[in-house]
Amino acid sequence: MEYKEKLKGLADIPEITNGRIERLTVFRDFFELLAIRISNGVDPVHLAQRHEFALKTSEKYTEAELDEFERYFSDLLDIYAYNLKSGNLDDVLGRLYEKHGHLSREQELTPDGISIVISRILMNIEKIIEQKGFLTLGDSTCGSGGIPLKVAEEMLLKGYNLTNNLVVLANDINSRSVHMAYIQLSMYGIPAVVTQADILSLSEDTRWYTPIYILGNWVWRSPVGHTTARNRDDELLKMMTHPIYTAIRRIEGWPPKFPDDDQ
Repeated sequence: MEYKEKLKGLADIPEITNGRIERLTVFRDFFELLAIRISNGVDPVHLAQRHEFALKTSEKYTEAELDEFERYFSDLLDIYAYNLKSGNLDDVLGRLYEKHGHLSREQELTPDGISIVISRILMNIEKIIEQKGFLTLGDSTCGSGGIPLKVAEEMLLKGYNLTNNLVVLANDINSRSVHMAYIQLSMYGIPAVVTQADILSLSEDTRWYTPIYILGNWVWRSPVGHTTARNRDDELLKMMTHPIYTAIRRIEGWPPKFPDDDQ
C-alpha cells in the first residue's frame, strides 16, 4: 500500500468496532495502546503498571479488532519512516484527531502553520548548540507535539542531528495529548520526556520517556523536569539501568520519601 493510501486509511481507525464502541473512545484507546507498546519496549520503570493498563484496555476489543489495531500500528510505522526520510516531521496524529475526532471539543490543537512560525522564531539557536552541544526545548501545553516537531524539522534542515542536538520536555494536562505527543516524538527519534502534569501546581501524574531518550542516556546527560529537584522516576531509571549507581544510592539510603509519594 502506498504512503498516501496508508495515511488516508488511518481515518478508518474509529470504525474498527463497527459502532460497538464509541468512535472517539476507539481513537483514545488506539493512542494509549500504541504509546504503551513503545514505552514497554524500553522503559523498565513503568513496565508493570502500563502492562496492566494495556491488558485492561485490550479486554474491550475482540481478537479481530486487536488485529486491526496491529495493522494500523504497522501502517503508522511506515508513515513516520517515510516522513523522517523526507525530512517532513508532520503532525500526523494531531491532524487525524482534529479531523476525525471532532465530536469532542475538549481541546484545540496547534495548527501546522502556527507551529512552523513559532519554530522559526525559536530557531536562532546556533550559539546555544555551539556552547552547550544541544538545545533543550520545553512545551508546557504540547497537544499532539506539533511545535516540538516543527522545531525538530527546522533543525534537520539546518543539518543538526536530532538524537544528539535536541532534548524535549513536553507536557499536557490531557492524557490523549500526552499519548499522541509521546508516540510522535518517539517515532521521529527525538529524545524527549512527555509528562501529564498540572504545571501550576507542579503535580506530575505520568512520565513517558521516548526510546532514544533512554538509549541515548539523556537521563544522565541532561535530565529534564518541571523543577530542579531530583525526579523519582528519573532516579529509578538510573538505578534500573546502571547497577553501580543502584549500589551507591542504596548506600546513601535511597529512596527517600518524595513529596508525591502520598498522592
